[in-house]
Amino acid sequence: MYQVQKRDGKVVEFEITKIAEAIHKAFDAQNRNYHPSVIDFLALRVTADFESKIKDDMIAVEDIQDSVEQVLGEAGYSDVAKAYILYRKQREKLRNMKSTILDYKDTRPIYEQVVDKLQKLIINGVLEPDSKMPSVRTLAMELSINPNTIQKAYAELERTGFLYTIKGRGNFVTYHEGLYQLKKEEYREKIEEILKEAEEIGISRQEMIADLERGGKNRD
Repeated sequence: MYQVQKRDGKVVEFEITKIAEAIHKAFDAQNRNYHPSVIDFLALRVTADFESKIKDDMIAVEDIQDSVEQVLGEAGYSDVAKAYILYRKQREKLRNMKSTILDYKDTRPIYEQVVDKLQKLIINGVLEPDSKMPSVRTLAMELSINPNTIQKAYAELERTGFLYTIKGRGNFVTYHEGLYQLKKEEYREKIEEILKEAEEIGISRQEMIADLERGGKNRD
């Protein structure tokens, strides 16, 4: 019996059901019909594909994922393979943002920080339009955040037009120019609020703007 080494170095027992689940999600993302036996067969082929990469009873999770892509393509499911690749890239992007998504000096609720970060990733094109978002449970585990917090963030992102839901398939990214303008207006309102607060303590707008243009450096 062999084990799987994850990206963070953690070692877990190999479970073929996880491969089947990943393939299942890729088929669902493409709205493809399939029989459970097909998923099981493809999962078995994946294990055969990466067998030569097992060293000292250990296989890297990246090697398993590479084999999933390879097997799906060879089996004629190129569209499903593409969906899997996109989902894999999406997960990687979300993992990479883990270190920056939460600022414990930020007094805002965590769900607001999550919403703000995901909005920026969508507007900047890091999270691509029509790409499938991880499930609430999956993202919560990736970011070590309560699932209820992620659920609340997803609901807010859908309400504001950054995500859309397909029943039975999950949450997907949406983007249009109006979202950029929406975020721009949000920042404008925040700046206006700061300028008003500055005026209340005797700092003029001109002085604040000039200071910002200098990069916030103190005057000589």
